[in-house]
Amino acid sequence: MGKIVELQPPTTVSGTPASAPVTYYQETDGSIDTSRYNSGVLLIRVQDALNCTVYVEGSDDGGQNFTEIYGLSTRGDRTYYLNRLEPFGAANRLYKILRWRIVATTTDWTATFRVVIVLK
Repeated sequence: MGKIVELQPPTTVSGTPASAPVTYYQETDGSIDTSRYNSGVLLIRVQDALNCTVYVEGSDDGGQNFTEIYGLSTRGDRTYYLNRLEPFGAANRLYKILRWRIVATTTDWTATFRVVIVLK
């Protein structure tokens, strides 16, 4: 059995910035360090995404540079299998650090979502 980690418990985030697009990042202390694990199953659940996309991204350099792994801009669930030694590129790679990011496409946006990963 793996370790279940909520990258983001169910939450709603919204904004009305002066200009768009705007990018909203998860706080650094909320990111996950996966360096002790070799694989994982990632679940992204979007309840509502109005004028935005919810992404999960990863970093292998201590959080200096992040690579977009997956994004979801409509209501639904997506499950992804990640592996530390994935030979097929970023699409299935388990990065050392994971976090979420929201990109809003207009000035009024809202996202209700949850991100969970089971690590092995």
